[in-house]
Parts: sequence; C-alpha cells; structure tokens
Amino acid sequence: SDMAKWNVDEIANSIVYALTGQTAGVSQPSEPIKPPNQKRNVIEVGGIGKENLDELVSALNSVKMTGNLNLKSDGYIYPVTDPTSDFQLKAFIDYLDRKGWVYTEK
Repeated sequence: SDMAKWNVDEIANSIVYALTGQTAGVSQPSEPIKPPNQKRNVIEVGGIGKENLDELVSALNSVKMTGNLNLKSDGYIYPVTDPTSDFQLKAFIDYLDRKGWVYTEK
C-alpha cells in the first residue's frame, strides 16, 4: 500500500521541527556522563579526648580552617572540617600524620 512507503518518523520529526525548531525522534545512546570529582576536601578526625582538644583547635586555627566538633556518647569529640583548599587540607593532614591520629578524607 502507499502507506508503507511513508516514513512516519520523518514526517513526525518534520512537524515537530516546523512547530518548535527542534528535532524529535529516538534519542541515541550517548557517552555515559562521568560524575564530577567527589573529593570535598573534608577531614573527619577519629575520637579526640578533651586533653587534646585545645591543641587540635589551635592547629585548625593556624591553617585558617573551620569545622564542627561532634561530641558523642563515648565521651570523645569527633572533629569534621568544612570544605577547604588543597593547601590547607595538606597542612592539616601533615599535622594529623605527625600526631599519629586517625582521620578520614572525604
């Protein structure tokens, strides 16, 4: 039949293009989108006792870093820094490494 000769997709695409200026149709699979760098430059320090708190706060102040001190029911404080520059992050990590304190980089 004459209908078999018509390319319905092309006709529909032409109508959509005429009305909107955009093409329609089946989208082709594209390259998968890579997630952005997930590094946040945040450090979560393991439990700090009150005897080390002043020193830790001084270290954060010396490299102009901010953060939160989370007091947990075990009696220890778990500092979490705010996102910061690579330079500040490295300086604080160097300090934590010298102290032998446990931390997680996020």
